[in-house]
Amino acid sequence: MNMYRVAKRVSAFLAISIWIALIIKIFQSGGGFNAQLPKCIFTTMITFGILTAIYKYIEYLEAQDSSNSQKDTNK
Repeated sequence: MNMYRVAKRVSAFLAISIWIALIIKIFQSGGGFNAQLPKCIFTTMITFGILTAIYKYIEYLEAQDSSNSQKDTNK
């Protein structure tokens, strides 16, 4: 299996695990729906925004590695 593929899966698993833990913590903190909703939305946006950035960075590294290996074979 490709190292980049594994890194993508691990980062996705970690992000979802952290997101679920944070959502559970928000629900346990109490308060009404109106108090919890902004926290849930913010947590979701930040968590998956960071996941997207990490995922895109891994794809960037994968493309760089791919282009470097193509340059080596063309020489």
